[in-house]
Amino acid sequence: MEMENVLAIYSGYSLGDAGTRDLLEFPSNEAAMYPILKEALDELEFCMGSTDTYWGGKRAEYGHPEPFDIKWVEIGNEDFFGNNYPFRFKYLYDGLKAAYPNITYISTAYDENDDYTIDIPAGAMWDTHHYEEPQFFINQFDFFDNWQESTNNTNVTVMIGEYSVYQVDTPDGKVNWSNPSNLHVYYPHLISAIGEGVYLLGAERNPNVVRMTSYAPSLQNWNWFNWTPNLIAFDADPSHTVLSVSYYLQKLFNEYHGTESVQVKNTKGDFGPLYWAASADGEKAVFLKVM
Repeated sequence: MEMENVLAIYSGYSLGDAGTRDLLEFPSNEAAMYPILKEALDELEFCMGSTDTYWGGKRAEYGHPEPFDIKWVEIGNEDFFGNNYPFRFKYLYDGLKAAYPNITYISTAYDENDDYTIDIPAGAMWDTHHYEEPQFFINQFDFFDNWQESTNNTNVTVMIGEYSVYQVDTPDGKVNWSNPSNLHVYYPHLISAIGEGVYLLGAERNPNVVRMTSYAPSLQNWNWFNWTPNLIAFDADPSHTVLSVSYYLQKLFNEYHGTESVQVKNTKGDFGPLYWAASADGEKAVFLKVM
């Protein structure tokens, strides 16, 4: 599917009921964190190590002697739901960075938890997740403008690791996670693609900040699933495969992008309700995207 691989490693927090996070026991010292770091290092050795190493040898034994190219490693998943992540992230980051300095490491939290804000090292990345209403994504069009400067995150980049329109617009803009049928978006709508598209335009015009995006979830098996909406639905019969409107939005963004941003001057007004971004592919083409 011509996508970048991002390896997520366990960070000491098992994502469950966010309401019970204060009752969960989190690793809070180096002795408790060492087995977690060791497991991550073993996993990377399995993926990337020479066949002369123990875990690299296991990879070859299992039929894949060639190492995988791991460029991105995310430390945990949605750790803003959990406690003590600033300590756990730094411990794992320092240990992994010492062994694999050329990998870009990704924090699963920044300022989403009211109890802490993560200090993300220069050269690392923040993974932000959003399941929201269409109006949220439209209002976030300029979120990444000057984000590094305004948050003092010099040389920190962003991966929009999970996002989708989750429910229709409501007066208070708050997502109802009980998924009432009159609000929840079970399958991406046209308004989903419009809201998501405006959000992606804001990301694309800030390529020095936003490096990667990933709609989530991407794949839905018709036989069993526990989350909607999803990008692609399928089962064993190819004729049952459904490519959502959000899939076609992503396809357009993926196929038409340049290597540098181009400024667009609109003599009729500023952004809203129309939004746009443009890029050039050298001297071969200019791509203008309008939502």
